[in-house]
Amino acid sequence: MDQLPPWNYSELVQAATEGLASGEVKDVRLLAWHTQEDGRPIRFDAALMWLHIERQDTGEQWILLKLGRNPTEEGARSEWGLTFEGHQWSPVKLFDNPPRNRDVYTFLKDHWEFNPDGRTVPSMRLSDDGKWIPSRYTRFRILRAGVRSKTWRSVIGDDPTQFHRGERRR
Repeated sequence: MDQLPPWNYSELVQAATEGLASGEVKDVRLLAWHTQEDGRPIRFDAALMWLHIERQDTGEQWILLKLGRNPTEEGARSEWGLTFEGHQWSPVKLFDNPPRNRDVYTFLKDHWEFNPDGRTVPSMRLSDDGKWIPSRYTRFRILRAGVRSKTWRSVIGDDPTQFHRGERRR
């Protein structure tokens, strides 16, 4: 059995299926997950979810979606919701056929860091008087993570090819 993250799995499933009628949802799986932290510090949990649904109007469909939360924040930001990394809003992708590896990795491109380096790099920040000044920024680093290889293989039909830093390939 694949390792689950130390989160409430039913909360993930509930967030992933929000807006769908219970009769429409055929299956929900967690494919990969990670907890990252940067130098501010901001902690960020992310989950890659796979759904199989069937609706009367569209028939069978498969969905990849990315959920995220900031567990150390208060209010709505601490709850699971659709999220993205980078500058493009695309946390959900629908498919008319079951997605394969190429589809999953295309979906994840620029929106999932398997190997963030946690380095401190030069940056700019806005000062209190409204001027941009030189600064330093410590990028995200993985605190814990998992690609659920057996689950991935069972629903995608291929073995995963990318893993998080320090993660054992199974």
